[in-house]
Amino acid sequence: MASAYQPRALVYSKLEFVSPSGSSTYDLGPFSPGYDSWVKTDTVKRVKPRNLIEPGSLTHCGPHQRQRLIKAPVTVVYGPDQWGGSVIYKDMDPSNWATVGQAIGQPDVDWQTALRLAVKDQKVNLAVAMAEYPQAQKMFVNNATAIAKALRALRRGDASGAAKALGVKPKQLRGSISNRWLELRYGWMPLLSDLHGSVEELNSGLQRPRTRKLHVRKKEEERIKSSYTIYVPNATTATLDCQWVVTAKVVAYLQQDSLAACRLGVTNPLMVAWELVPYSFVVDWLIPIGDWLNSLDAGIGLINIYGTVTTKAKMIATQTFGSQYYLIENYVRVPFMGLPSPPLPSYKPSLGVVRIANALALLSQLKR
Repeated sequence: MASAYQPRALVYSKLEFVSPSGSSTYDLGPFSPGYDSWVKTDTVKRVKPRNLIEPGSLTHCGPHQRQRLIKAPVTVVYGPDQWGGSVIYKDMDPSNWATVGQAIGQPDVDWQTALRLAVKDQKVNLAVAMAEYPQAQKMFVNNATAIAKALRALRRGDASGAAKALGVKPKQLRGSISNRWLELRYGWMPLLSDLHGSVEELNSGLQRPRTRKLHVRKKEEERIKSSYTIYVPNATTATLDCQWVVTAKVVAYLQQDSLAACRLGVTNPLMVAWELVPYSFVVDWLIPIGDWLNSLDAGIGLINIYGTVTTKAKMIATQTFGSQYYLIENYVRVPFMGLPSPPLPSYKPSLGVVRIANALALLSQLKR
């Protein structure tokens, strides 16, 4: 293992009193404006296991760590007062007024649930599809009827009648668009996905290879950016920007029996019940309960599993007062034996472009 610590050249602070009759200076001692440090090990390269029943060749790696701190000295002037005097602090440590560092803790990456879902390898959930069959049937019939009515109207040359049959009346255009979007996202796309998944399962003969190698990647980001006031001596606005990026990469080797019941979704009644709860998908945007429930039966049919999880984490924090910069980088690889338990779902809001569109469409429907 190699490690090093390189401090930057010391900065010497001074205190100066200035008055109309003269000035005097005093040494306040040195402070460190920063450093670079790192710790490294040699076992970075992952050794390939000899076979799928001997995990002894899995390698542990860690720690690989690097830290950097850079602080620009600041000068603070108090005065002049009513008698013309001033107090000047020269080349001071900015952390005396505003610290910079690990403003937020490193976020946890739920690679365990992602691995369990990859082990399960579910292409279709027939239990949910059957439970939602009446809704899908109604959606299909309503759309087929609307299309048929629109075609008949067009044959008669009645364009307005065709538009009315398709629900695109000008006064209800917004409601029609939101309706069609929600049908596409939560009706047609899941239905087509189930059909595609069913075909894939039938094509594979409901079988899976007895031995498999999986690659799973999960990434989490967390950022806090805030502004606050520092009195040095007058009010000064400072900004703190702190961001973590953590990536977990999993390589797993497993043996399992092909169990069609698990992959077809009939062994997890809790997942079916959750899918039937109105607007449960909205809750999943904030707390991934659906994925957690779906992963609970991933161990069915599993004979053996082992592998490694490699975590790379990087945090950068910057503070405008004193131009302070702080960096943390960590790299570690840890072997695991057995299927890990999924952590309880936590609040992790995720709102991409598609989910924002879904939310707007739902809001439009609720306002009607």
